[in-house]
Amino acid sequence: MATLTLNRPECLNALDQCLRASLAQKLEAVSRDTSVRAVVITGAGRGFCSGGDIRLLAEMRKSHQSVAFRDFLVAGHRLVRRIRSLPMPVVASVNGPAMGGGMNLALACDLRIASDRAIFSQAFVNIGLHPDWGGTFLLPRMLGTGRALEMFLLGDPMKADQALELGLVNYVVPHEKLEAEPKKLAERLAAGPALGIGIMKKALYER
Repeated sequence: MATLTLNRPECLNALDQCLRASLAQKLEAVSRDTSVRAVVITGAGRGFCSGGDIRLLAEMRKSHQSVAFRDFLVAGHRLVRRIRSLPMPVVASVNGPAMGGGMNLALACDLRIASDRAIFSQAFVNIGLHPDWGGTFLLPRMLGTGRALEMFLLGDPMKADQALELGLVNYVVPHEKLEAEPKKLAERLAAGPALGIGIMKKALYER
């Protein structure tokens, strides 16, 4: 089992080029390591991921760095596809807010286990941006078009219990148990048939 931790706790693990590149490198390393049978992705500190680094995106826009802005978004989409293509199961351990691209990063994982303090939001509309990191593909397939549009158009936060009820997460646990429960789940998944699990993922995601 491998645990990959988003580590910018001072800004709720906002995604900038460095964090995105680091995660991509670790995923690539995991994909080549035949000893890894399951992966857990989580966030350092009090949250999972607040989404794209708004300060960085604002600087790109102000200085008219349109190519850099496009490349940043394309790299995010590529990373989401990389998670989906991994042959081993990937578990998102959502320890707090998962906002915008951070929520979509969690949706890209195969299973999601959330703290009862977790909050999910697609608040792109509040800052005039288009959903990124695969959100417009992932969310409607999990909630249906109507519910997905509600989240995108209103930008309202969703608590963990509602996310569980709607099927956005698989499990909700008390916050103090979150560190242990994803590990247990990943160990159970790692004990399963690696080839069969990889084929199941491919069959589901490539249909």
